[in-house]
Amino acid sequence: MNTGQRLKPGISVFSALVLLFTIVFSSYPPAVIAEESVNEPSPLAIEEPTADEQTEMQQTVDATYSEPSETALSEAGKENYALKKPVKVSGNEVDYGLFPEYAVDGNMGTRWSSAKTDDQWFVVDLGEAKDIGQVVIHWQTPAKTYKIYTSVDGEQWNNIKDDDGLIDCSGGKDVLDFPGRPARFVKFQGLERAPVEGIYYGYSFYEFQVFEEDHIAKIIQGITGLEPIAEGQTKLTLPEVPAGYRVSVYGSDALPVIDKDAVVHPPLVERKVHVILQVQNEEKPEEKGITASFEVTVPGIYSPAAGRNPEPKVIPSLREWVGNTGQLKLTPASNIVFRDAALQTTADILKEDLKDVSGLDLETLQGSPSNGDIYLTLDSSLNYLGAEGYALDIHDYASIAAPTEKGVLWGTRSVLQILKQDAGHDQLPEGLSHDYPKYETRGLMIDVARKFYTIDFLREYVKMLSWYKMTDLQIHLNDDVGAPFPDGKRSAFRLESDRYPGLASQDGYYTKEEFWDLQRLGRKYGINIIPEIDTPGHSRAFTTYDPSLGKDSFLDITKPAATEFITNLFDEYIDGYGSDKEPTFLGPDVHIGTDEYAGGSNEDFRKYMDTLIRHINDKGKHPYVWGGLKQFAGTTPVSNQATMSVWYEPYEGPQQAMDEGYDIINTDTNYMYLVPRLYRDYLDTPLLYREWEPVKWLGVTLPYGLPQLKGGMFALWNDISYASGISMDDSHARMLPAMQVLSEKMWQGARDGADYDAFMNAASTIGDAPKTDLSHRINVDNPDGNVINYTFEDGFQDGSGNHMDGAATNVTLEEGKYGKGAAFHGGQSYIQTPLNPLWFGWTASMWIKPDADNPDDAVLMESPNGTVKLKQGKTGKLGFSKEGYDSVFQYEVPANRWTHILLTGNQIGVSLYVNGNEYVEKLGQPVPLIQTLVLPAGKIGSDTNAFKGVIDNFQIYNRYTPLLDVNNFALQAKAESSPLEADVLTPDKAIDGNLSTRWSSAYDDASWMIIDLGQSRKINKINIAWETQAEKFKLLVSQDKQTWTNVKPNDEILRSNGKLDTIDFDPAEARYVKFQGVERRPVGDTKYGYSIYELEVYGDDLMVSYNETLRLAEQLLASGKGDPALRSQLLAMLDRYPYQFEAVSETLKDLVSRLKASIEEKPTDPGASSGGTTGSGGDGNAGGGGTSANVDEAEISLNPGKAGTLTLGDRVTIQIPADALKTPARLRIRKLEDNSSIVHDKAGAISPAYELTLTPGGSFEKAVRMSISYDGRNLSANQKASIFFYDPSSKKWVEVGGTAAASRIQADVMKTGIYAVFAVKLEAAQPDSVTFTDTARHWASVDIVKAVQLGIVTGYPDGMFRPDGKVTRAEFAAMLARALKLQGSGSNVTFKDAVAIGDWARMPIAQAVEAGIVNGYEDGTFRPNAFIQRDEMVTMIARALKLESSEGGKAKTAFADDTSIPAWAKNAIQAAALQGLIQGRSGNLFAADETSTRAEAVTIMLKAADYKSR
Repeated sequence: MNTGQRLKPGISVFSALVLLFTIVFSSYPPAVIAEESVNEPSPLAIEEPTADEQTEMQQTVDATYSEPSETALSEAGKENYALKKPVKVSGNEVDYGLFPEYAVDGNMGTRWSSAKTDDQWFVVDLGEAKDIGQVVIHWQTPAKTYKIYTSVDGEQWNNIKDDDGLIDCSGGKDVLDFPGRPARFVKFQGLERAPVEGIYYGYSFYEFQVFEEDHIAKIIQGITGLEPIAEGQTKLTLPEVPAGYRVSVYGSDALPVIDKDAVVHPPLVERKVHVILQVQNEEKPEEKGITASFEVTVPGIYSPAAGRNPEPKVIPSLREWVGNTGQLKLTPASNIVFRDAALQTTADILKEDLKDVSGLDLETLQGSPSNGDIYLTLDSSLNYLGAEGYALDIHDYASIAAPTEKGVLWGTRSVLQILKQDAGHDQLPEGLSHDYPKYETRGLMIDVARKFYTIDFLREYVKMLSWYKMTDLQIHLNDDVGAPFPDGKRSAFRLESDRYPGLASQDGYYTKEEFWDLQRLGRKYGINIIPEIDTPGHSRAFTTYDPSLGKDSFLDITKPAATEFITNLFDEYIDGYGSDKEPTFLGPDVHIGTDEYAGGSNEDFRKYMDTLIRHINDKGKHPYVWGGLKQFAGTTPVSNQATMSVWYEPYEGPQQAMDEGYDIINTDTNYMYLVPRLYRDYLDTPLLYREWEPVKWLGVTLPYGLPQLKGGMFALWNDISYASGISMDDSHARMLPAMQVLSEKMWQGARDGADYDAFMNAASTIGDAPKTDLSHRINVDNPDGNVINYTFEDGFQDGSGNHMDGAATNVTLEEGKYGKGAAFHGGQSYIQTPLNPLWFGWTASMWIKPDADNPDDAVLMESPNGTVKLKQGKTGKLGFSKEGYDSVFQYEVPANRWTHILLTGNQIGVSLYVNGNEYVEKLGQPVPLIQTLVLPAGKIGSDTNAFKGVIDNFQIYNRYTPLLDVNNFALQAKAESSPLEADVLTPDKAIDGNLSTRWSSAYDDASWMIIDLGQSRKINKINIAWETQAEKFKLLVSQDKQTWTNVKPNDEILRSNGKLDTIDFDPAEARYVKFQGVERRPVGDTKYGYSIYELEVYGDDLMVSYNETLRLAEQLLASGKGDPALRSQLLAMLDRYPYQFEAVSETLKDLVSRLKASIEEKPTDPGASSGGTTGSGGDGNAGGGGTSANVDEAEISLNPGKAGTLTLGDRVTIQIPADALKTPARLRIRKLEDNSSIVHDKAGAISPAYELTLTPGGSFEKAVRMSISYDGRNLSANQKASIFFYDPSSKKWVEVGGTAAASRIQADVMKTGIYAVFAVKLEAAQPDSVTFTDTARHWASVDIVKAVQLGIVTGYPDGMFRPDGKVTRAEFAAMLARALKLQGSGSNVTFKDAVAIGDWARMPIAQAVEAGIVNGYEDGTFRPNAFIQRDEMVTMIARALKLESSEGGKAKTAFADDTSIPAWAKNAIQAAALQGLIQGRSGNLFAADETSTRAEAVTIMLKAADYKSR
């Protein structure tokens, strides 16, 4: 059995839910997805044998045909010589159910499967010599390569290919034509198996057929390609064929360039087109065949020219673009002009969307355009561009012309996306584009049955689909669930019915009026709504409504009443019902389901499917069906007047569906199915972007240009989403990145130079459609991501600089923790913020002192998407709620005393930190519920049930803050392990901080995993979050990875106690930590491998000393004494407690020490005041007032190896990393009172000048981060802020740059001296802020953000960056090309393995070759998919920057492992080190042969780019 294949989520998941609560959830598919106890025919019906039952050694098996139920197969009426003939095979995968005779029984529902070795063979005896010339194989599990031999006597074998050639398997159906020859025996000889999701099964085919030579095929074999197309040629030159036959264009993957009449429409720029030809017998038109897909290059009208506007980034990308020079600027005087009255609606949509994107509120009018306008027009001369094509011409005005309204609408989407990315949102690059889709169907299916989505959400998604030029939204209206809904029901139907009152589910359904309005909205936005009623399986909603219709999930289709019930239901929605007779289904298409049925015979199923297809067609609609006729093979005819969604090849493959006459769309379960928490949480967007197109199914790739292949559709299935707590926000987080990538691959297809990182960088900016806010994002770009800062010293004013002032209702200012706080009084009592809900990646921090009499469900924060509660229901504990799901922390906030609460959330879950480290709880996976929350930041308090009490220092950050992860030494470390269960379940996933990923071992009790902590650490605790627990295991530690010691005395063997094990032990010094399996624990009757979500290693808690220092600071502030400047700085730090505590811990200690000293000193002026104000903080913790003194200088003591932060009020902050100094020093910052003598040559200063000095002198060893406040009111619309350094030698200001937001700018600097902020001309758009869930505490977090902002690299759709992930040579070359802005078209890539270089990497590698940066290996290969080593990385950088050591080939580096560095790399490594571009790893090791991480790559890229700019 091929367990690697996946089922479309089924009608019931009872068995899957058993797995759910025994092995919890995983982002990797479980081995089995089972239905409830029904005898459902499927590939999963045959059990795997035990290991000792399997046939591993090759054996010969004889088999003869014994009468099974038959569906005779033939090719165009020809005799299949192999049908029911004797066969011999080398061996079987199992000794039951998959017999060799099944491959010649004429039944596509049965198959043979070989033993699991590469050299398996299969021979059919035709009984006598036949003249043969064609072999057809219908695959279930394809080979990678194989051969076909023929023989007359069974002794001498001849290959059907010349030179004993091998065959590359295409999967699905292989049709192998060869010159006719006599043969009695035909042999399949396997050479190499192809893995299925990483697992190697045996070869398996449904049918092995042998036919006479095909005369059409013989002609086709003689057609090997197309004649080149000359410039200006308008007709394709077709090959000559024998008299009596004709050849024509069968299909083209770019019909606007080469159409079915062989007419060539010259594109704007050179374009490659794939064309399929058809050869047909003129006397017998039924005798016909098609060629392979031939690629031909069509010359463009224009040639590339330097200095022209590059192609603007839109999603999906433009098919053709010719840049001009200059920009078209839209102004308030511009208009939206439409020529044709039919475009009024499109113009109105554009007007509203443009106002949302740019702020421009333009008039719409009918007429002729003027300069600066946007012009919409219908143009029949562009019919060749197709129904969705358009021409975009940007010059004096922006013209969007198309043959249809839909084409014009798509053109407006492109214009809006360009404007959204523009700095001022008002400029368009001049140029000309012809744009059109490669595939006509580009869809999304949402299962609303098992997880209800509001009609408003679906309306928003119509706009989202339109924004990305998708075409279809399929709405799956009915299905079954395993775990019941809250109302006890185990199924749902989501559409109002008048004919069958009560059929619609009362826990959520759409009225007919809502569904009408949704479809009308779809028409306006170019989106076709396809309603789906899925029968005869998945039908529990109908059998519950009327038990006579069937049982459980299956209709009894032997009963006419069951069929009549369903046709009546369709009639109600298609024709209308009742007095008004208004149809509910307005669009052209209806999906009727038809798969996964186990309630009757194959013939009954086929009859029912045929009845429904014909019924829907008779109603004037076009039916869609799920592919399943291979599963339901039989003789009853089934109409092919439908489009088939081909989702699971063993049920129905794409080639079979087309052979049966169906149009098809690709909905492959292996690529296109999102099934949250069951087996695919996110689509693999990097893989889809680089490798997928609708022609590709797992194991089957069709040729480009097939007209029956209409496109693709991805699907969100909610099998267990309700039981798992999936919200609409969670769904959007999964659908958006998938939609962005798939819209590109279904509109554009593959393209040269495509770069996933660059694509996702643009995608993050393009984001949600205008006038939607599904992602609830806010970008503030300040250094800390601070969105709101309410200290309440100035009422409800926001101190973050973002002007997020609050408006209070029934909230008063009273005594707070530090100064003033906000008191809430229950009932209606809230602070209204300017925020909507805040998207994943947030932190909310506050001091809170609740009253003792708070009611149940007392609310701390609320928005329409959810609430944060002081008391969750009757539990009395902190919690939150969303969409009917309730989550609760096992913590009760104490009444009448101050407690600090920090909540932080991402796409995995929400974590709670009380008083920093007093209590910590993470509500993330693995748990039965996915406990995520988009922060309900609209109101602090509630409109109806606010909590009672006081809060102080309320902060919101646009960052995910796993506060104590800094204590986890294993996080983002390095890991290795024994063999894996599957290639994707690697050990690094057990230390990535992500509880939705995991390591899983092979099925071996002795499996192990080792974590390298990077240096010796003192550790005393290990946490293990299990997916599949160990029965017995050990935890070992080592300093050298050779000698291991058990963390427990007497070499104790540990036992897992639950899903989370915490193992405490006596402190031990260790660099390496090893999990050593002893015995696996069975799940049911099966022992899987050990599987760990996260393994965490802890030592002493760094927050302990931080909290101690905090308490001392509070005591000093309570005295009201000491230096006012120090008190002000200390209060500013306490206001942000405990955010980023590890970065400011040393600074806090320094400030406390200096304040204490200032209190103890006697004033030199007897009349001097000690300064400061006092205030009671409650609980004996007094604090100073909240007003900062106007300080003009500050200093800090620094020691080597210690980090620190120096602040000058709220005007300047200097963050000093731990290794910035080699010797102790004091760092001082002061404001220059008079800077007139140094700013005379540089107008536009928008901040004071500040002088940074070190005592006893010198500069920094490593860059420090400087952040300066400036007066943003002095910036004009075309200016930005930039930090400058005053060079005393040249007496000039030198630009440093920086990242600016909210009147504050930051930059990394190496020198001491004078700095100031100036206004400079705005060159380009400022990048949005960047947040990742796994970089907040990473050493390269700042560089990662900067690299993403510069477009050098991007993250992953799950919100992670994976900084310690490996980098391939191709990926590094692409990063390098972007970072250094390599130019040119690139040298011709001639590496021997050039075919292995992806299209996305071909251009940058070519540019790097042309620049002399890369030259490949001695064997002539480039090895694009090999992970780049550190020596290779630095050598490429050195070549790019033309760095060379003065010692040349005799160079010697200062690294401790210099002798291990290859001679060819030493010169480059020494030169790069001398320029400060690289640093060693721990122990001053360079580690030349170790692979580079993504973090290391982006860090050196930024340094290289900076070096080049200098």
